[in-house]
Amino acid sequence: MQTRLLLSAVVSLLLLMLRAEAGRQALATATVTSGQVSGVIVVDGGDGYPFPPLVTFVGGGGTGATAVAVLTGTSVSSVVVTAPGDGYSSTPAVSIASPPASIEPAVLQIDTVPRLTITGMRGTTNAVQWSDDLISPGQWNLLTNVLLGDQPTVILDITAPAGVRRLYRVVTTNGEPAGRPPGFVWIPPGQFIMGSPLGEDGRFASHEIQHPVVITRGFWISRTETTAGQYGDVMKRNPGALTDPRFPAARMTWRDATNYCHLVTQAEAAAGRLPPGFIYRLPTEGEWEYTARAGTETTFSFGNNPLDLPKYGWGPDMPTNSLQFVGSLLPNPWGLFDVHGNAAEWCLDAGPFPYPLWEQTDPFPNASSFRAVRGGAVRETTSQNGFGPLALRSASRLWLSERSVDNQDFYVIGFRAVLGTPVLPTDSN
Repeated sequence: MQTRLLLSAVVSLLLLMLRAEAGRQALATATVTSGQVSGVIVVDGGDGYPFPPLVTFVGGGGTGATAVAVLTGTSVSSVVVTAPGDGYSSTPAVSIASPPASIEPAVLQIDTVPRLTITGMRGTTNAVQWSDDLISPGQWNLLTNVLLGDQPTVILDITAPAGVRRLYRVVTTNGEPAGRPPGFVWIPPGQFIMGSPLGEDGRFASHEIQHPVVITRGFWISRTETTAGQYGDVMKRNPGALTDPRFPAARMTWRDATNYCHLVTQAEAAAGRLPPGFIYRLPTEGEWEYTARAGTETTFSFGNNPLDLPKYGWGPDMPTNSLQFVGSLLPNPWGLFDVHGNAAEWCLDAGPFPYPLWEQTDPFPNASSFRAVRGGAVRETTSQNGFGPLALRSASRLWLSERSVDNQDFYVIGFRAVLGTPVLPTDSN
């Protein structure tokens, strides 16, 4: 009995020691140049971080600065400024989250879902359909559209209720499904080269590595950025205090944009206008660049010359540096307006993640509170690379905190909705 008590006391003491030494909070200081956060110096990297901690700026009189921590081992080795913010009259305090006292074990839940394998002629578009009428199926419902390649395509039907049996079939078709929503363009599956070539002016080299991307599912995407009128009708508030419903919805956080899509999905489903298996959501980065390029491989969807930008997009170094009515200029080859400038556009993807060297299929990383912003913005007087209009390139990328809305002199954020099938996270590497 005494031996057991002694062992118990020793184990308890060890646990207390482990908890006490679980980690040490990292410390850092910021530097400010011309009212913007220009850098962060790590004073003490701390210890015990299993993943990069959240970094925030407090005080200093300004707004909009964001940064991400980089780990070496379990310590913070550097902090990278992802948005410099503006209006900082003094140096803000850098707050780096404490390391977790303990890591809760992951919980595994296993669901049995239908696994479908589709084979056929490379390059054909196929509709995967389902029916719950096992005796005499009359109406087939769309699960997803797939573009076939050299290898079999595997689909998991996560929409099937537990315990419900379904029939499936695949129909080869290059057309769009029935039920196109007004103001949207059908985008068939396909493949393209994502990123920018070496030597492209304004290229953000470490994050724009060219690589093949396959989009296996067709989707509809809005011809224009979501307008203030559309947003107000759904959310019952005026975004950014805009004075005309034809402006893009502005000052949008990522949560604002995703909440809007969720409510539109609910309303359209209740009205019987939602195609089976489809939801309203933000585009992935792959889908956004696929549609913005519209089959082109040039710097912009209209070519390589930024001097032609005033015909297609509202951006820096133009007569006006304020938001404009959506659809006022020329569209890209697939009929989408304002993919270069006006409001910047939220995407689903987390980041920042460099592209890989190899082919990706339906890429969608989702493991960070920072989200991708694409398309550049009308007020982007200096881009993340300092190149002005070149921040509006088809390949240009930026990441901001989900809570970001805009910065008076740097960017203004909106979004463009997609009607497509749900997407699942993929390996960010």
